[in-house]
Amino acid sequence: MTKVYSDLLLAADDGDLSALCLFDLTAAFDTVDHDLPMLRLERQFGLRGVVLIIIIIIIIIIIRNLYSAIMPLGGYRGAGGTGR
Repeated sequence: MTKVYSDLLLAADDGDLSALCLFDLTAAFDTVDHDLPMLRLERQFGLRGVVLIIIIIIIIIIIRNLYSAIMPLGGYRGAGGTGR
């Protein structure tokens, strides 16, 4: 985030117009009904038991890695700065 802030300041110093859009994706992950994807993996692909659990763990790890790449500073801290 420091790099983004620095780039915005440099652009302002050069007289360039800048815009920054931020999206809080944490609520999107909370609204997913986790039973539906599990049921689909079981019914459509025949995954059950330990195999289903392993696939779910892999998906969770991938999502967390993607989220970490998007939010390298540990997430949005809001106006209070308390974080999670």
